[in-house]
Amino acid sequence: MKTKSRAVEVLVAMERSLISRMRKLCGMYRAATERGNISLRIMDDGRELTRQYVDDVVKDGVGAFVVGALGVGDAIAHICDLTLPLVTISLPAPPRRNLCAVHTDNEAIAKEAVRILFGNRRFASYAYYPANGNPEWSDVRGRHFLDRVSRQSKCSAVMLSRDTLIATLRSLPRPMGLFAANDSYAVELMDACRKAGLSIPSDASVVGVDNEEFLCENTTPALTSICPDFEDEGYTAIAMLSAMLAGKAVPPLVACGLQPTVVRKSAMGERYAESLVNRAMSIINDKAASGLTVSDVCESLKISRRLLDMRFKEIRGLSPKEAITARRLEALRKLLRSSSDPISVVCRKCGFGSANHPKKLFRQRYGTTMRAWRQADGG
Repeated sequence: MKTKSRAVEVLVAMERSLISRMRKLCGMYRAATERGNISLRIMDDGRELTRQYVDDVVKDGVGAFVVGALGVGDAIAHICDLTLPLVTISLPAPPRRNLCAVHTDNEAIAKEAVRILFGNRRFASYAYYPANGNPEWSDVRGRHFLDRVSRQSKCSAVMLSRDTLIATLRSLPRPMGLFAANDSYAVELMDACRKAGLSIPSDASVVGVDNEEFLCENTTPALTSICPDFEDEGYTAIAMLSAMLAGKAVPPLVACGLQPTVVRKSAMGERYAESLVNRAMSIINDKAASGLTVSDVCESLKISRRLLDMRFKEIRGLSPKEAITARRLEALRKLLRSSSDPISVVCRKCGFGSANHPKKLFRQRYGTTMRAWRQADGG
C-alpha cells in the first residue's frame, strides 16, 4: 500500500512589523495548502534569526527556509552552507545552488510612479525620497525613477536627503512630482512639504508604495500608493521551494508584479480628476440599469467612495448616486414609450427595485407621472 509522504517543515522568517508580511503569509499558506507537501512554521520576528537558531530548528525537524527579514545575512549564509533549500524574499542574496530569490519588481514600481505622475499634470521638477540608509530595494526604485524622469522630461529630478529635506523642497520649482520609497516615507515627505509651505496636491503631488490602507486613507490628503503583489510573492516563494524539494530546476530569481495602483487625492490633478469622473460616467451609462451601485463603480476604478464623491461634486456638482439615478430615469423615460410591459416591469428593467421608488423621482425630474408620459403623444 502506497503511503503519503511526510510534509517538509519550512521555517518562515519575516519582519514582524510590516503590513506586507500578512499578505505574503496569505500567499504562502495558499501555496502550501495546494501542494500538501509543506507545513509552515512562522517565526514571530524573523530579525531574530541567527546561526544558532538555524541549528536548533534543523535539529527539531525543519528541512527548508523562507527568509524575508533584513540583517540576517549571517544566518542566510549558514543555511546555504548546510545546503538546505532556501528562498529569500526581497533580499540581496549571493548565487548559491540551494538558494533562489523572489523580489518585488522595483523597476516596474518606478515605471508606475512615473506613469501616475506624468498622467496627472505637468510638473516643473521631480524628486525621490529614499528609505533611511538607502537599502538596495530603495536605491533601485530611486535610480529607475530618476532615470525615467530624465528621459521623459526636461525638468530637474533629484534624490532627496532627510538632513536637507525641507530646504530642498523649498528650493525646487513648483509644481513638483514626488515619489517616496514606501508609504511611511511618503507620509514623512508630506509632513515635510507642509513645513516647507507646500500645498498637496496643488504645489506637490506625492506617490507612495505598499498601499497600507489604514495609513493611506488617514493622511491629509489621502495618499496615492502603488501596490506590489505581496500575496503573489509569498505564493511564488513556496511554489519555488516545493519545486526545489522535488528536485526540479527553478530560476535563481523571480520578480513579481503589481496590483492596480490606488489613486487618492495626494496625486490627483485637475486633468486626472476629470478623467476619473469621465471613466465613472462611462461605467454608469453602460450599467446603471442593471443594478449598478456606487460601490461597484469604486471597485471597478480601484478608488475609495470618499474620493469618488469628492471628484463628482467638483466636476459635475452631484454625487455618484445621483448620477446613477439620473441615468436610470433617462432609461426609464425611453423604455416607457418603446415598451408595452407593465410599468412595474419597466422600472425593474431600468434598475429600480419596484415602481414605488421611481414614482416621485420621475415626477420631480420630468414634471409628470410615468403613466401620463407613456400615454402622451409628444415628448
